[in-house]
Amino acid sequence: AVVSTQSTGDYGEEWNVGDVIGCCIDLDVGEISYYRNGTSLGVAFKNVKTGTGYMYFPAVSLSYEEHVRINFGDRPFNYKVEGFSPIQSFPGEELNSVDQYLGCIDNILKLHLNSAKEGNLYFSQLCMAHIFDKIGHLFTNPYVIHCLVVPFLTERCQLPEKRGKFFEAVTTFLEEAELDEFVNELFHTVALLSYCCVYSNQPTEKIQYLQLAVDMLADNRFSDIIVGSPLFGQRFILYLHFK
Repeated sequence: AVVSTQSTGDYGEEWNVGDVIGCCIDLDVGEISYYRNGTSLGVAFKNVKTGTGYMYFPAVSLSYEEHVRINFGDRPFNYKVEGFSPIQSFPGEELNSVDQYLGCIDNILKLHLNSAKEGNLYFSQLCMAHIFDKIGHLFTNPYVIHCLVVPFLTERCQLPEKRGKFFEAVTTFLEEAELDEFVNELFHTVALLSYCCVYSNQPTEKIQYLQLAVDMLADNRFSDIIVGSPLFGQRFILYLHFK
């Protein structure tokens, strides 16, 4: 329902577990609209006062044992709305840096898989250590995971052996706290992307995300972190949606 100082009325539609609800405020025309999984629910509020001295505070109403994750732009939006920008800025410089180093990691993984020489393996380990020393802290950034790491794993690390070597490198060279945050954020991101495929009718991509999730759970260290998270149940259920 929509509530204003004048009246209340029906608005929107029923939501399901895992839905992404977007809220857009247009300060040029004074309107607030909502979206469900990228589909507009229409204008909810008109004649919103704007200008100097006015502030806007987000609020969410939840029932017992309901949970919500709010995104003001600290992570990529699953459904972007044309003409609107997030409150938080896009970390372009960090993404460019990680993208370049991921290219190096890709080459190192190829060398590691194609050569069994002890010298080459030792060299690849030194290179990996140097790379993660430079950018390891950025692997906890949701934008890095969503925009770079997931595409890297689904497009350039499709072979189980190569993907496994990447998991091994991450486990070896990230600090324990960084590793926990990275693995949980990666699993959550893949879950959301898998869920979004249901509404965008992309079964091939959903299969890719499901396979990535299976590979993560097959890795002992990753599995311990994922299953040990108190949010595991909420994340795992997103993988079970089919249309």
